[in-house]
Amino acid sequence: MAKTTLSDNEEIYRKACSDAIVNELADTDEQLRLEALKTKLGLDEATASNIYKHAWISFINKTRRKGDILRMVLGIVSGLLVLIISLSISGATHRSYKKATAHNIALVTLSNIDEVTRNFEVVAAYYDNFRLGYDYISSVGDLSLVSDSICEIFVDYLEGLDYFAINRSPQETFCTTFELWDYLEDIPLIRRIGNCYAYKDAFLEIYNNEQTTVKRLVAEAGLPGLPNKRTKLQAIMNSAEFHDYMTRSESKSNTFHKIIDVLVQYNDQNKLDMHVTDNDLQTLVSPKKLATSIDENFIFIVGPDQ
Repeated sequence: MAKTTLSDNEEIYRKACSDAIVNELADTDEQLRLEALKTKLGLDEATASNIYKHAWISFINKTRRKGDILRMVLGIVSGLLVLIISLSISGATHRSYKKATAHNIALVTLSNIDEVTRNFEVVAAYYDNFRLGYDYISSVGDLSLVSDSICEIFVDYLEGLDYFAINRSPQETFCTTFELWDYLEDIPLIRRIGNCYAYKDAFLEIYNNEQTTVKRLVAEAGLPGLPNKRTKLQAIMNSAEFHDYMTRSESKSNTFHKIIDVLVQYNDQNKLDMHVTDNDLQTLVSPKKLATSIDENFIFIVGPDQ
């Protein structure tokens, strides 16, 4: 029954039926009220029943449409919730992975600083031994009384026969991994590590300058053209400029040891901040090696620059 075909009385009865259905008032009392309204409006039984039936059909259809809309809304909302949860889990997993990566980079960096420090201790000790050798040779006076072993060690240092190398890859990784700032979440630690590498670079610069100076003095004294180490020792000890250089060498030695002390102090604090011990880092430390060829992953720290 279309709405446009209803008379005014029929429309009144239809609305009463719809209200009764919507409000769940289709009980005995309500049926009596509808019956009274039907009689008042002059509707026959068949028309009244037909109107009531269509009111129920209309109610069911509206309810179904509302249910479909509700299900669609619920589907969209649930889909969005699943997407948000998935993105949250993915983001949390990604951040957890990045934090772990940053932590591991920092650990490798600390072990590298330890390795650098140990290499510098070797270098400083080697430099000190060279200075002690010079003091001893100077005190002897007669160079013929200097033993062959001391003569050989002293000249070997002058000619830079020994090269040690340290891995510079961890420093490059640390300096180029900007995510450390986001995921390590310890700015003082990051700054302190950066300071360690600044001191390392300062040590290398000073030492390489020293080696360059020694290399120049060796060349000016004519050592490369001399036949043996005994004559080379005689030539270098006859150089006044070399003697002047050696009198200034103590200040350089003190500088080396001060830098080493700072590196040890800084990295000890780094380990405290990272809650790691020397044993934890031991497996990450690469052994020192004798470099026989130029390797872009290493920096030569003993002997003149090539």
